[in-house]
Amino acid sequence: MNFITILEKEQKKIYFISLFMFFLFGTIITFISSSIPTLLREFDWSYTNTGIILAAGSLGYFLSTFAAGFLLKKMGPKMLLAASLTLYSAGLAFYMFFPIIILNVFLGFLFGTGKGATDISINFITINIEEKGKSRLMNFLHAFFCIGAITGPLLFSLVHSLEGNFHYLFPVFAIICFLMGMLYLSTPFKGTGERKAVPGQGKISKKIILLLVMLTGILMLYVGSEIGVTTWISEYFVSIFHFSVEQGGYIVSLFWLGIFTGRTLISLLYKGDRQERLLLILTILCATGVSLLLLLNNPVGSAVFTFVAGLGYSGIYPLVISTTGKHFTSSRALGFVVTGGGLGSFTFPLFIAAISDKIGLNHGFIFFLAINIVLVLMAGFVFIFSNRQKA
Repeated sequence: MNFITILEKEQKKIYFISLFMFFLFGTIITFISSSIPTLLREFDWSYTNTGIILAAGSLGYFLSTFAAGFLLKKMGPKMLLAASLTLYSAGLAFYMFFPIIILNVFLGFLFGTGKGATDISINFITINIEEKGKSRLMNFLHAFFCIGAITGPLLFSLVHSLEGNFHYLFPVFAIICFLMGMLYLSTPFKGTGERKAVPGQGKISKKIILLLVMLTGILMLYVGSEIGVTTWISEYFVSIFHFSVEQGGYIVSLFWLGIFTGRTLISLLYKGDRQERLLLILTILCATGVSLLLLLNNPVGSAVFTFVAGLGYSGIYPLVISTTGKHFTSSRALGFVVTGGGLGSFTFPLFIAAISDKIGLNHGFIFFLAINIVLVLMAGFVFIFSNRQKA
């Protein structure tokens, strides 16, 4: 892994802390997703009420990512990480602990706000220690999120099978995340600052603004779809194929195993700088996976294409972040793009909850298929733009 060994000592330390932080984030997010079928029945929540609670976290994420692009300039990544992880921990500590909807909405908003600023800060650091035009560090970082995302459902299924109270793990997660914030605060930050613009890179044109809008749109659709599938795929297999709650949790792990496999292969094997071409290929793959997941009225076939969809989703987020760093130097540009992800995570899972309540969960997943088709078209634009820039 020479792409890690070439980092300076201080950069390596921050990067390794960030790898563990992304592992934690992945574990927590899919642990929550795997608990949805149990919470629906334990608290007697409707799909819509559950969607509103989840959307509150996404709203906090959306607002936070927008603000973080500016706050990074003022506070720097170290102070922003310590503050955002403190906020994240405060919201997470008693999340989904009580059936009071308004309380969970408030707590979800808090930890979503904390996560948004943390994501921006870690991605910003990684862009600036990465070799320009590459995405291996970024893909490897997000691969660790996948390891956590695979672990979360397995952890939930273990606790559930032992008839333990999964609610008590939320304060444990919160304490660990708070300590991670303090670890960032005590770590020297060197060589993680914003890159200086190269001649011509700072020029603003209509085409470059359109590229920024398209990258933002891709992240909006991707995050909305990925979080939506993560949140509802367990319930889909429980309600459509009559899986047990534990088996539904394993499907979430299978989806994230696909994402992990793709991100690991990209970080270890892909040494090129044609991020835009790879982005287009992956969007086509995830659209194919989601369509066949829905078309096959067979739990085994649908499970296989859940994995395939995960492979397609795998590199989209890190490739978009790396492409942003390739064309833009400002943290505000990164904040703008990631804000698109926040908007997607806020709106689309809420849409699927409302659709599922009205006409069924399978129709809600058809909505995700439509999102993926648009994703392919937008990735196609970015690919064409990149080719014209090179010509």
